[in-house]
Amino acid sequence: MVVLLCGAVSMTAAATPQVVQDPLTTGAHGPALVRVPGGWFLLGAHREDPEREPDEFPRARVEFSEDFLIGATEVTVAQFGQFVMASNYVTDAETTGCAIWNDGRLRHSYEATWRDIPGRDRDVHHPVVCVSWRDAQAYVGWLSEQTGNRYRLPTEAEWEYAARGGVGTRRFWGHQPQLACDYANVADFAHGRKYPNENRVLHECDDGFATLAPVASRGPNAFGLFDMLGNVWEWTCSEYVHPFDASAWHCASPGSPAPRVFRGGAWYLPPASVRTTHRNAGAPTAQAESIGFRVFRMF
Repeated sequence: MVVLLCGAVSMTAAATPQVVQDPLTTGAHGPALVRVPGGWFLLGAHREDPEREPDEFPRARVEFSEDFLIGATEVTVAQFGQFVMASNYVTDAETTGCAIWNDGRLRHSYEATWRDIPGRDRDVHHPVVCVSWRDAQAYVGWLSEQTGNRYRLPTEAEWEYAARGGVGTRRFWGHQPQLACDYANVADFAHGRKYPNENRVLHECDDGFATLAPVASRGPNAFGLFDMLGNVWEWTCSEYVHPFDASAWHCASPGSPAPRVFRGGAWYLPPASVRTTHRNAGAPTAQAESIGFRVFRMF
């Protein structure tokens, strides 16, 4: 249960993360889930945060009266492939194409899908990308049928609470962007070597990945969650509203055409865009090689 309050911050990180993995009727297992302890936090950025954007405040205190479970990592190519094989599902990108990184920006490609992105070395351990919000909804619906538990995408508030890992700094490892490479795949020296003409601000470190990385390639936050910042953006179930209102702690109506929030930043983004409170949004049918998702269920 979520309760909206007002006040300061109180979050507790688990000493040893509890991991749950539900069996599927296919004989396989669903994604590994980490138990996140209940508590409360201030959603959004402080007005004095020099990196904040206008849509990151006003702050609101949100309380979680119960523990919940969220994916330890972003859903992988292998996990999404199990769903497609079992259900014969066809993603939006397989019909309309997907935006991929080219010459310093995302450009549409009719060849790119979750199965393959031209020019990228990917394997089953990479996060699945080129999936729309509708595709992610189809996957969590299938997981619910397979396991008997109700899976969904996290709300925007649940996502930020989990991403913070019990701290109130701009990034779950602290304020300093130069420490990102221990915890996140971001635009850094490795990215700069591959794309020397982009002229973008880089994190002053080297995570070893110029583009997309396998999940859990860098360290977790204090809750035991990997890639909450960097690697790929992650869909939430919430509508995008500016400024914050109750939409941030609720799921959007599935049929609503309103933009959906995605969070966390991606591998090509500079420090200002790889922060816990940074927000972005897209249409429910949008997809790109920089957007994936992780799953949520109640404990």
